[in-house]
Amino acid sequence: MCGRMNVTDSPEVRALMAELGMPLYPLGNPDLRPTQEAMSLYWENGSISQSVMTWGIKPEWAKKLLINAKSETITEKRTFSKAYRERRCLIPCTGWYEWKDVGGARKTKYLFSHPKQAPFLMAGVWYPHSEGHAQFVTLTTHPNKKCSDIHSRMPVIIERQHLNLWFNGSTEELEPLLNAISASQVKIEKVA
Repeated sequence: MCGRMNVTDSPEVRALMAELGMPLYPLGNPDLRPTQEAMSLYWENGSISQSVMTWGIKPEWAKKLLINAKSETITEKRTFSKAYRERRCLIPCTGWYEWKDVGGARKTKYLFSHPKQAPFLMAGVWYPHSEGHAQFVTLTTHPNKKCSDIHSRMPVIIERQHLNLWFNGSTEELEPLLNAISASQVKIEKVA
């Protein structure tokens, strides 16, 4: 689920960052992949801060890079529960990609974006790193009906009016935010 993000330096993204009082813009990357860097927003000293973080973590026990965490089990999984309580983040992006099986080895790529080009704030948790940038994983949830036609999961998207709650609420208070955004907020288009 969501193994690629679309991050563009669009006027809409710039407006969001200005609204949040952020001096820097996301690093433009129309095909952001795990292990690459993304601008992330997090809470520090009573306000929203920003930092470049690397997508994915690899705990000692893991055989592969972990890039997503299921929102339904995030409070139960030792790898994610502490970060979810203490280090939530948001990744500004303009969309994400999914692939749908079309038979055999062929898959069709789809871009999920906002119908009005509004940026998304993808929910995540972050981890400090002794060498280099902090790292993050994104949260996923069950998809809305529209997205479920393509994939069985979708990212948790936090709406702007819930920023303070996302960064400062208890895990119980956050439960309503972990559901899929409405189908009307997602445009899906096939990528050539």
